[in-house]
Amino acid sequence: MLPMIFFIVFAVAAVLCFALSVRKSVLLVNSPQKELGFKGFFKQLIPLEIGFAVAFTMMMVLIYPWAKITPKPLEALQGAIGAILFSASIVIAINTFIVHYYGNKPNEQRIPTNIDNLLFKVMMIGFVMAVITFFVCTNGYAEYWSYPLVNAFSIKEGFVTPDKSGNIAFYALCILSGALFVYFLCDHKLYMEYGKHGMLESTFLVAFPAGILGARIFYVIGNWQTEFAGQPLWKIFAIWQGGLTILGGAIMGIVVGVLWFKWRNKGANILLVIDVVVPTILIAQAIGRWGNFFNCEVHGEPINESYFWWLPTFVFKNAHYSTGAGNVSPLTDGTLYLPLFLIEGIVNLFGFGLLAHVFGKKLRKYTELGDLLGGYIIWYGLTRVLLEPLRDANYNMGVDGYWSWIWSMVFVIVGSLMILGNHIVQYFIHKKQGKTVIISSTFKNSQISLIVLGIAGLIQIIAGAIMMATGEFKVSISYSLFNGGIIVLVLGISTILIAGIALFYMIQSIAHKKEMANE
Repeated sequence: MLPMIFFIVFAVAAVLCFALSVRKSVLLVNSPQKELGFKGFFKQLIPLEIGFAVAFTMMMVLIYPWAKITPKPLEALQGAIGAILFSASIVIAINTFIVHYYGNKPNEQRIPTNIDNLLFKVMMIGFVMAVITFFVCTNGYAEYWSYPLVNAFSIKEGFVTPDKSGNIAFYALCILSGALFVYFLCDHKLYMEYGKHGMLESTFLVAFPAGILGARIFYVIGNWQTEFAGQPLWKIFAIWQGGLTILGGAIMGIVVGVLWFKWRNKGANILLVIDVVVPTILIAQAIGRWGNFFNCEVHGEPINESYFWWLPTFVFKNAHYSTGAGNVSPLTDGTLYLPLFLIEGIVNLFGFGLLAHVFGKKLRKYTELGDLLGGYIIWYGLTRVLLEPLRDANYNMGVDGYWSWIWSMVFVIVGSLMILGNHIVQYFIHKKQGKTVIISSTFKNSQISLIVLGIAGLIQIIAGAIMMATGEFKVSISYSLFNGGIIVLVLGISTILIAGIALFYMIQSIAHKKEMANE
């Protein structure tokens, strides 16, 4: 009883310290100062952050006596040190996030640039450390949890029963959490651009359910023969029994969201909004994949567990279970199911950074507004092209399992076409507005780009064709020579399409020179 009482006391103290620290940050960014001052702010904030770290750590340590657990020395050490570092990291990250993102106003730089850059670096380090130390902390307790983890939160056990009755809908919770995080992130970015919040509110309320609907429609079409043919019609609508695919959700969610936003916000630049919102979908998808982790689904084939010794304990243990296996018995032969949710989540986060911060900022002079939509489609399509062959066959869609794999390749090619088409359309729009600038080096730069990309694309197409011709075709998604040839061929076609942008600018450069000569 005593450990429980002290746990509650420290929990309340942790919440109060955390809330007061956030309040200090909010008061700072809402102050009327034209330039924010930080000396007094940090003097008040640091004691609250230390208080939160101490209270949170004591709270976590008290779990052991409260639950009557006698941890091993290494587990207790990981639990305590992980709790200290996690609590310190997360409170620093959140407060620097508030100040960095909300301290400045539209067209009003209230934070000196050097301090703002420092805040951003501290924020990023804080969030990364928080993720790492969270996993360290959980290692101190993970041995004593029930597995599969979803049963620890269920009303009744029955994790791998056909209807999964009694369990929390973790996939829905993770998808919704990811969508809400992305909404607030994008809302702030548009606030900095247009000076008002809530521009995405109605779009979110329309696009999110549209995405769910699209994900269900795509799933039903893809699995019609294997799952729905000959079944009662109501099965099509039984979304609570599972059955969504992100490929379809992305298509319908983006299309409906773009059309709705354009209708509701006449003065906004829809291409700029697309470049702000669409890449962040990868963050939502990365968070959503944790729903697959809890449900032990959409994983890979069994693989030697020694390759994944570095995984956090709770991830490692949960990866021994599968809904596709049809029972709750874990793998006990030294193997676990390849955690594709984690691989895809990391790839998606990397893709967000590449699109939003490299192509969207660092290389913006080479891109047009709207290109990041095509970039998202290429990135996600390519991710699925490479990961589908690693999936457990129980989760492949279509009669032969090719449905998602083929459509992923279509995504790569369509995304490349969209970027090419966007550059052509934007060129003529800029030209009509008198904004197009052709300089003397345009022809040379385009020529170099065309040669490099063209040769790379042709090599890939030839190599892919040779691999397909020499490889044996089998009705299975795997990393066979034939299937590898298909992937390389698709990449070659995509590269050639992107090279078409350079060819287009070369042609326009020649036309410009002729116009200048005639004048």
